[in-house]
Parts: sequence; structure tokens; C-alpha cells
Amino acid sequence: MSPTDGPARAEGGNSNVSRVVIAVLWVALLALAAFLFRLVDWVFLNWGNLRMDELLYTMTADLTGTNPETIKGALAHTLPATFAVAAIAIALSHVLRKSPKRLGTFRRVTAAVAALTIAGSAFYFFHTIGLGEYIRNQFTESTFIEEHYADPNEVKVTFPERKRNLIFLFIESMEMSFSDEENGGGKPTNVIPELTELGLENETFSGDPTKLNGGYALYGATYTMGGMFAQTSGLPLTLSSDTLSITDGFIPGITALGDMLQQAGYRNCFLLGTDAAFGDRDKYFADHGDFEIWDYKYSIEKGEIPADYSRGWWGYDDAILYENAKRHLAELSASDEPFNLTMLTVDTHAEDGYVCDLCKNDFPGDRYSTAFACANRQAYNFVRWCQKQSFYENTTIVVVGDHCTMDHDYADDMAEGFDRRIYTTYINAAAERESDGQRLFCSMDNFPTVVAALGATIEGDRLGLGTNLFSDTPTLVEELGKDELDDQLALRSAFYDNVLGEEVNREVRASYDSESGHIDIDVLDGIDDSWSYDFVYCTVTNKKSGDFVQFALDELDGTYHTSVPMSEFDYEPGTYDVEIDFMMDDGLPKWFNTTSVDISRGDVAPKSSEGSAARSAEDIHVDLTRANGNGTFDARVVQEKSGPVLEISFKPEDGTTHDQMTFPAWSWSHSQDDLVWYQGELQRDGSYLIRLDLTKHGTWGIVEADIYSGTDGEEKLLGACVTNLS
Repeated sequence: MSPTDGPARAEGGNSNVSRVVIAVLWVALLALAAFLFRLVDWVFLNWGNLRMDELLYTMTADLTGTNPETIKGALAHTLPATFAVAAIAIALSHVLRKSPKRLGTFRRVTAAVAALTIAGSAFYFFHTIGLGEYIRNQFTESTFIEEHYADPNEVKVTFPERKRNLIFLFIESMEMSFSDEENGGGKPTNVIPELTELGLENETFSGDPTKLNGGYALYGATYTMGGMFAQTSGLPLTLSSDTLSITDGFIPGITALGDMLQQAGYRNCFLLGTDAAFGDRDKYFADHGDFEIWDYKYSIEKGEIPADYSRGWWGYDDAILYENAKRHLAELSASDEPFNLTMLTVDTHAEDGYVCDLCKNDFPGDRYSTAFACANRQAYNFVRWCQKQSFYENTTIVVVGDHCTMDHDYADDMAEGFDRRIYTTYINAAAERESDGQRLFCSMDNFPTVVAALGATIEGDRLGLGTNLFSDTPTLVEELGKDELDDQLALRSAFYDNVLGEEVNREVRASYDSESGHIDIDVLDGIDDSWSYDFVYCTVTNKKSGDFVQFALDELDGTYHTSVPMSEFDYEPGTYDVEIDFMMDDGLPKWFNTTSVDISRGDVAPKSSEGSAARSAEDIHVDLTRANGNGTFDARVVQEKSGPVLEISFKPEDGTTHDQMTFPAWSWSHSQDDLVWYQGELQRDGSYLIRLDLTKHGTWGIVEADIYSGTDGEEKLLGACVTNLS
């Protein structure tokens, strides 16, 4: 055997491995290109009018209750093409394997095409949703909202002595455009004849009894949460949910329709057939009007639908929603308390719509029109039912679309340049128009108009950025034009810095120091000088496992700092949430702010051997951060053979001795899993001493001990102390 045989085989083996790796990477590149190409195609098939503000809000909002059919639809649209491209690539590689030169050329060309496809798909996606424009707008701070905002807290609004009820019906994606040209719509055939009839009977602010009118869905109001927010607050929803998540409430500094009605004595209720948590709808309505929320989960809990209910799509049928609404209205109307029932349908949310058992074959071969025609009839029948009820005489009904449909091609048969608008009609309103003629308006104008429709008078006829359409005061659309107003709403506004709540100005930083193996946490700004608190602490949580530790922060010239050793998490890489709380004088924590830190596997490699087992008494600094009770406390750490021991002593102020003194003690970081009851030892000076074995409780973080006496045979709480080990 030649001495070179072994190395030659090894070299050949390495070459084979390299070829396999290159082949796998090549197939993966082609599959990725196919996947992204089809994914972008699917996105715009479903959300043809997708804009950057909507994408940011949706991707950062609570996705609980997300429609599973959306995910299934995306996978069905992308995976077959992805696997097909991969299979074809593998098959052609096999065919060309005997000609390495041709195979190499084929792979280089297809790899270049795949790279261009990936780049082109990304460019098309971000260009279409307006990423460049969005970035430019974020660098252009505007005072437009401040200059035009009518703060409901400062505007005099007077409700009538006898309050009118409100039914505020949002129909998913419903446009007045779906009527025919004869009636003011844009379709060659009227898809919504019943809602057309309803609108022409009542008020759409068209100025022409034969034509429908509707509102423009402008920036920040082109998706469900944005549309509902704009129509009930008079503002565009131009914030990401990440920004909202750091505030104590959903934009707490504004006053919305629900707030005004609650203050006027209304009972607010929100009825919908999906999970209200999706898109943070529950947070908005709970924070602005304390709405009772009757959603999909509520219906399961109350037996309105079976626990195993399924219709093969998101939520439950609108037909069920309307029946639930009738039952709730019977209960609401039985009370003397005025009510606001806000409702949201869902059947027309799906790509091509959801066809239920009530749908007729109105438009053979056109599923979406059939779904809209059915939704139109159900809404019409519900309104007609309401009009026959005893509560109707004192009830205003507002029927609107939440936004225009996102179906990319549903408006293709409308005349070029047709102004698509959301369906809008006011029924049994307690207000009369002050002038004739068509009103040009947008979603935000519904806020003051709804208030006026309830019979309230609004000083100046403006709330938020909206105008009361019953008045002759010009709307912002009429003053500026739709396009100019849309452009102004898209600019970054300092207005939100003032209404998000004080939390946005609370500066908390968290970073990982790979040299020390610690997460450094600092509270730098936003502390209210009027607060009375004992100490500041942090809760650091491994987002994946849920494991957490809690540490008090040290005060440094008005700021606070601590370092949390990653040894407490066994140096596990991942995302760590950091929550800061202030322990107030009344013994209750006050949430301050939350941030997070991402630690990669490369960074987390421990550069320090610090750990609970390695620490001795001389390594541990103890602070008595809180001591409550009629007596004096002291704490220190001493070293024993078994490890460090925390000694806590309590001396009753009056010198009273007790038959028994017990100290339940635990570390905050272990949720009382390490709770131990210690017997206090009476000392010569009249104090009671306990000795905590820190090998049981840990040598880092917050340790608490409560003090109970048993003088009368009954345990009585005498006090508590909180120590921090750092």
C-alpha cells in the first residue's frame, strides 16, 4: 500500500462532503427564493392595500386568537411551489451529474436567478408597502395633530337629560363602493342592495337622496383595529404595539367615545365573534370605557356556542353574532341605564369571503360578492329587527365599514379613479343637518358625529381630528383634500409622546456584559419625585423557560443599578425580559417599565465562574431594603462550614418577650418554593435571631422574612423585612 493512500482517501472524502454541502445550500437557496416569491404574492392577494403602519402594528400586537386559516392559507400558497422547485433542482442535478461542467453552470445560473428573485421579492414587498416613505416620514416630525386636535377633555359636550342608546355596528371591509353606479357606488351590479336601501332611507351625508356616501379610510385607519380606533377616537393609529406595550393602558392620555359615554352613565359592551385579544382590541376597549367584552371565548364560557365549535374558519358565524346581539339587547334594554353596544362582524374578512348557510348563490362563480351580499342582508335584517323593538324609539344605530376591503382585485371592475369609501349610515339619529350638500369626510369624523347623533351638543363641533357631519363646520378632508390629509397623518407626530402616558419617558436600560457574565440593569430617568417608595427591584425572566430571578437595585445619585449574574440561569442564551417595579410605602408594587435583552450563544459563554455555590460570606453584600414592624431589624451574612448563612434579628420595640417567634423566609426568585419556617432564638439583649442557610435560598437577590408571634397561642404578624443579596 502506498504511503499516500490514506491521505488521498481523506482528501477525497473531504471533497465529497464539500460537494454535498454546496448542493444542499444550492437547493436551499432555490427553495427559499420560491418560498419568498410565493409568500409576497400571497400577502398582496390577501392584503392588496397593505401599508407599513398596518404591518408594524399587526406584527407587534397581541397575536392571540390569530385566524389559523390565515396561516394555513399562507402555507398552502407557498409550500407546494417551494417543494416543487427543490424537487426539480434535485432531479436535474441527478440528470446532469455525469457532466460536472454543465451541472456547475446550471447551478451558478439558477443560484444567480434565485438570489435576484429573493432580492426582487424583498424590494417589491417593501416598495409596495411604502417602507421608504415610512422611513422618511419618521424623520419628519409634524405638529399637524397638535394644531388640529380638539381635546374632548377641553371641549364642552352636553348630553341630553334622557340619554339615547347606541348600537354601533362595524361590518368587516364593507364599502359603499359595492353598490352600483346608479346609487353612488362603483360596481356594475349592486352587491349590497339591502344596505343601499337602508342608506338611502337614512343619513349618509351625500346631499342626494338617490346616492350613497361614505368616509375615506386614510393613514392609520386601513385595517380593523386602526379603523375602529379612528372612528371612536378621532385619531389615526400610527403607533406600533411595541410602543403601546410600555404604557399603562392603550394610549391612556386620550379620551375616546367609550370614555365619554362611560362618564355620561352608559354601559359599554363590545360584541364580536373572534378573540378580542387579537390586535389588542380588548385592551383598547377595556381601557377606554371599561367595555364588557363578549367575544369568542366569552361565548364558549357562557355556552352560547359549543366548546368544540368549529366552522372551518376563524371565529363563529355572523349569523350567531346577530342572534347573540338580540339576546344581549333584550337584557340591556330592560335596564334604565343607557347602553352602547358596539359590534364587529367577521364573515367578509376572509380572502374571497366566508359563505355561510344563509348565503344564496347571488353571484355564481364570485364567492366574495356572494359573501358580501349575504353580510349585507344579515346586517339589514338585524337593523329591521331593532326597528321593531320597544327600545328603538330611543336608540341610534350607526352602521359602518371598518375599512375598505384588502382584496387586491375586487375593485378592478370599478371605473378608473372611483373614490372607494367605507359604508356609513346613521339611523334614527337625534340630530338634523345644518346644511345640504355632500360631505367629504374620513373615518375620524365618525367620532364627533356619533356623539351628535345621540343628541349631544359639541362646542365647536369638533372632537379629535373629526368634525360633526351634522354641522356645517368643514371637515379636514374638505379643508385640505384627501391626499394632503393622508400625507399629514403619515408624518411622525410628537402628539403621541404627550398622550401615551408618563411610562414612555421612563428610561430603563438592560445589556449583557460577556466579560463579567452579568446582565447590567439601569433605571436612568422618569422617576416621579412625589412617589413614596421603599426600594426598586427588577424581575429578569427567561422568555423561553419562564424561569426568573428578582433583585433590588442600588441607588446611585438619583439613578438605580444592579447586575444580575447569568449563573442564575445556567448561562442559557435567549431573550430575557426585564421588568422594573417600585415597592411603594403601602406595600404594593408599582410597575415602572419593561425592556428586554437578547443574549446569543456566542456572547453568553461564561467568562466568570461566579455562581451560588461558589460564593462565600465575604463575597455577599447584604442590604436591608425594607423593614416594617414595631421593633428594630438587623441583617448580616456569616460563613459556616456548610456555606454562607444570613442572620436576621428582630428586637421588639417594647421589650416584650414571646413564647414563640417564627420567621417564614423565602427568596423572591423561587416563588416561595424554598419557603422555610424558622424558629426565632431569644438573645440576651431581648432580640430574636434566625439563621438562613443560603445554600437553600440562594446567595443572590431578594430574601424576605416575616415575623409571627405565638404568645397567646395564635400566630400574629409583627412585621416583615426584605433583604437584598448582591
